Amino acid sequence: MILGVLYWALKERLDTVPMMVTGAIEFNGNVILISDIDRARQLEQIINARSLDLLAQYSVLALVVLFVIALLIGWIFAGRALHPVDRITAVAREIEASDLSRRIELTGPDDELTRMADTFDAMLDRLDVAFQSQRQFLAETSHDLRTPLTVVRSNIDLALSDPGTSEEEWRETADIVKRNAERMSSMIDDLLATARLQIGKATLVDLDLASVVAQVTNDLREPARDDDVEIEDAGEPATVTAVPVTLTRALTNLADNAIRFARSKVVLGSGRVGEWAWFGAADDGPGFDPSTTETEMRRGLGLRIVREVASAHGGSLVVHDRPAGGTSMVIWLPALPGAGPHPSMDPLRDFEDSET
Repeated sequence: MILGVLYWALKERLDTVPMMVTGAIEFNGNVILISDIDRARQLEQIINARSLDLLAQYSVLALVVLFVIALLIGWIFAGRALHPVDRITAVAREIEASDLSRRIELTGPDDELTRMADTFDAMLDRLDVAFQSQRQFLAETSHDLRTPLTVVRSNIDLALSDPGTSEEEWRETADIVKRNAERMSSMIDDLLATARLQIGKATLVDLDLASVVAQVTNDLREPARDDDVEIEDAGEPATVTAVPVTLTRALTNLADNAIRFARSKVVLGSGRVGEWAWFGAADDGPGFDPSTTETEMRRGLGLRIVREVASAHGGSLVVHDRPAGGTSMVIWLPALPGAGPHPSMDPLRDFEDSET
């Protein structure tokens, strides 16, 4: 475009400003005598036309050369600029659902592509954690469901293998089958409630955690007495927005775990500390080794579901080991939108003092 403008301007200039020459000039090796103005103007037009023709030829040649150079430079820079995109595409193709360990790890200036690669890596991290959690959850579920099935099958096989099995022995076998069937039914109900919560099909309502503590205490008081364990209701008002059935099952799982390990007493409590509400169970059993608390928390379908329920409500499950013996498992839930980190204290610590 610039060359075209220059060509047009030069042509206009030569046409409007004639060159007045007289005398003799040399042109293409020949001496030409100029005796009048008309002939001078004719010669001027010939020279101008020749000059413009040469300018046009050189301009076209320069444009072709510049175009080739620009095309080459553009191809080189475009290749370098799009290299991160090719790398992102290659990593995305290599990723499989069973292996999300690959990362782009793009280095370079802090530009749009680098930020996109970092965002992609962060997404892969979240997906990897989610898939690992899902695989672990399925493994724990299959293990916990297999246990009652194994008990049922072994007792039925034992009864069938003995032709002389009495009616009383058949009744004992039926009781065992019934208890384990109820256990499996409870596990399946827990799984269904957790699944509904995770996919957003559960209804959230304002719930007083003290009512949950009272309900679970009443439900488990008699079964706990069969194990020589007393349950104390230490619930205090604390309102949260939650799915009632999932919180009830979560506290029931914590209480079952506490009764199983308690020597004589279990306390179920609830309350509020600042922006956070809490509820949980404490026992006077042997307690957990602090170095293995996280590992123990991940074992078993019951506590796994408790963790999932707490996480789905924006909270977390915390385990406290008591120096004097016993364990408290506390679920912290946000009582207000945008609540900060939950307190690190053990809200059931007074249970230890009440025993002394």
